[in-house]
Amino acid sequence: MVKTQKWAMYIDGYNFYYAISNNREIADALAWCDFGALASEIIGSRGVVSRIKYFTAPVGSLDTSSGEEGRQKLWLRAVRTISNLEVVLGFHNRDLSSDPFQRQKYRNEKETDVNIAISLVLDAAKDVYDAAILVTGDCDQMPAVRVASEEFARNVEVWLPPGREPGRWSEFKGNSLVRIMTITPEMLESVRLPDLIRHPGGNIQAPKKWRGASPDEGMR
Repeated sequence: MVKTQKWAMYIDGYNFYYAISNNREIADALAWCDFGALASEIIGSRGVVSRIKYFTAPVGSLDTSSGEEGRQKLWLRAVRTISNLEVVLGFHNRDLSSDPFQRQKYRNEKETDVNIAISLVLDAAKDVYDAAILVTGDCDQMPAVRVASEEFARNVEVWLPPGREPGRWSEFKGNSLVRIMTITPEMLESVRLPDLIRHPGGNIQAPKKWRGASPDEGMR
């Protein structure tokens, strides 16, 4: 009997979101993503996804725009309706340099990169997955991918958000256990969450900027 391959998915939330929101050629509505459906699209007949982890940090009091905090809270409600998905939260802090010539950042996301790396490696050590999908364009995750593939012999597919170039990820060329792929807008168009999610705790309506062509169609 052939063993069914176990898959896990790890998503760098802000990296994914900003790749879409900062690209004028990609509709904002594609950020309203059903990651469970995306995992199934990627895996196909190769196995089943048993764990999805979504990593982000609450905007909270560092919200500089009208409504950003509210949109994020709404999104986190929506993403938690996805089967087998766990949200892992870091935090933001102010990153104001005392150097007047240093470019100022209003906020800096903390713990997300570390949480992703720890999860990818620890889950490999615990035999949680045979193969992993890592959704990020952040090269800081390269050491974790090396450990998961070289030390634990796990297949890792790094799926870059739309519009991101491979860059240093190309260094994995020749590693048979690591594949570098790119999520296309066409893939995301077919795996959107419904604009209106029916939920026992209250319906969830996608923010206007994230809605598709028919905002009132679809249920979940």
